Amino acid sequence: MKEIPILFSTEMVRAILDDRKRMTRRINYNDECSICCAYGRKKCGVENFCAESKYKIGDILWVRETWCDLPFDSGYIYKEDCENILKKWKSPIFMPKEAARIWLRVKDVRVERLQYISEDDALKEGASEAVRADESCGGHIIRTARNSFEWIWDSINGKRTRRKRGYVKEDMKGYKWEDNPFVWVIEFERIER
Repeated sequence: MKEIPILFSTEMVRAILDDRKRMTRRINYNDECSICCAYGRKKCGVENFCAESKYKIGDILWVRETWCDLPFDSGYIYKEDCENILKKWKSPIFMPKEAARIWLRVKDVRVERLQYISEDDALKEGASEAVRADESCGGHIIRTARNSFEWIWDSINGKRTRRKRGYVKEDMKGYKWEDNPFVWVIEFERIER
């Protein structure tokens, strides 16, 4: 069992604290190896071993979130709790382990294509269903949790720049929903430190 940092956006931290988020999907950067893992093979058709998730069942994850340390060593505050108080927040990337307030235990890890997400899994991802009146059409627009998750995914991952061996590949922008990449599906439960 390892303790591993994991980064979440402010909205996803809110979903974890509200007990709506119990699952996350993370990009698997080696699609060929993902195929092997999905079918239980030990080796790829190439010379390297199949990629493995850095997350294993039983691992403890400590959540990195947008934060700020208080003056005079009096603790930490988090953007999710008081977004409008400060103007200068620190990036979650630089959050030290000692500032972590959310701890998660990995319950399951698997690999799948992004668009294979079910409605139930979209709800576990913290997405929600919505029904809103659309007066121009005279009816209602029903948005499923899966549709909501698609929007959340693209807002977080669609703009990322892919890196390969230290340099940016200009023809490889982001990991959009429409790209349907392989992802690691990590199911977790919230625990006390």
